[in-house]
Amino acid sequence: MGLYSEFAKLLKIAEEQILPTKAQWTRGIYYTRNFYTKARQWGLTEEDAADVYRHGEVVKPNMMLCKYNGYAIGIYYYLDKRSGKPVITSIWKQKPY
Repeated sequence: MGLYSEFAKLLKIAEEQILPTKAQWTRGIYYTRNFYTKARQWGLTEEDAADVYRHGEVVKPNMMLCKYNGYAIGIYYYLDKRSGKPVITSIWKQKPY
């Protein structure tokens, strides 16, 4: 029984090292620490950023903007070289043009 429990511990350690945590990775999108800082300042969430990434339009390279009723939300992002997944680095809210 001791061998089994040791093997289970090793698998759990390997899983934690390989799989990202929920805070870093949600539905295929990574978020940086700076993103969380900016999101807290503007009162925005990961879901807001994911919506902009899915439905927004590219304004400049690595910058997207999505217009809503009375305001707009923008994000800065890039594609990770290793995984090819998007990494959102910043978010903000503004009045539309």
